[in-house]
Amino acid sequence: MDIESMMHPQTLLSWELQDEPLSLEHGAPLRLTTPNKYGIKQLKRVGRIQFTNEQPTDYWFERGYDWYSQL
Repeated sequence: MDIESMMHPQTLLSWELQDEPLSLEHGAPLRLTTPNKYGIKQLKRVGRIQFTNEQPTDYWFERGYDWYSQL
């Protein structure tokens, strides 16, 4: 995810849902959501955070989806 999306005021790292810890089905232990990306770009579960100046090769990139796809 690009830095502009990460710094958006409505981007959230969530560990709770309705005052309860996230379940595995909802992305436990940590989930990232942002309003300015397509649903396919939302991260259900955060496994690690890595900062880079280059676009990483990932599942969506290999299938031709744009890195900066927004609503």
